[in-house]
Amino acid sequence: MRIIESFGYSKIVVVYETGESKSVVLAPFNLTAKPDKTEAAMVKNQKTINRLIDEMTASGYEVVDVSTAANGGFFERFVIFEKK
Repeated sequence: MRIIESFGYSKIVVVYETGESKSVVLAPFNLTAKPDKTEAAMVKNQKTINRLIDEMTASGYEVVDVSTAANGGFFERFVIFEKK
C-alpha cells in the first residue's frame, strides 16, 4: 500500500500479489490553510487509511513493514502486507 498526501494530490494505491490494484482518493489539504480545515482533511484521510488497513487485515493480510518519507508538503508512506 502506498499512501501519498500532498497539497494537490492525495491518494492510496494498493497493489495485490495477483497484479490487481485499486486507488482511493484522499481529501486534499493545504498546510497554509486555516488549521481547522487542514486538520479536518488530515483526520478524514487517517480514518480512510485506518479503514483500508483494517480491511486488509480482515482479508488475511498482516502488516510486516511501514516506512515514511516527507519532503516539504509531500508525505509518502509505504505499508507492506504479507498474506497469512
